[in-house]
Amino acid sequence: MLIVKDDVVVNVIDVDPGNVPPEYAAAPEAPEGVGVGMVWDGSAFVRPAPPTPPLPATLAKLAIRDEAAAQGIWSDLKTFIAADADRQERWDLAIAIPTDDPILTDAQAALGWTDAQTEVFIRACAAR
Repeated sequence: MLIVKDDVVVNVIDVDPGNVPPEYAAAPEAPEGVGVGMVWDGSAFVRPAPPTPPLPATLAKLAIRDEAAAQGIWSDLKTFIAADADRQERWDLAIAIPTDDPILTDAQAALGWTDAQTEVFIRACAAR
């Protein structure tokens, strides 16, 4: 029998069909291969998608440059960095750029990116 809460299998129990506790009388039989943690997608039980790994804490400057160049935005990003002396100094002195650094967070606004676009950019940089 399956114990399902909010479309997620929380327990699979083996019960003698002639001795089912009343609280489990309406529980469906467990199809072959269905286990704890599986999710009902509306037509079948499936394994949940793996969790998204966290964003990296820092990015190598070269990875930022290479990914920005690959996306055709290096010139815009370089201009954005150079437009502020403190920002340029932070870029010049840094070995790596924290992903929550104003260089990246302010660039998101300047480039008109959504949070999702920024996340894709950060993950692409980290993959370099």
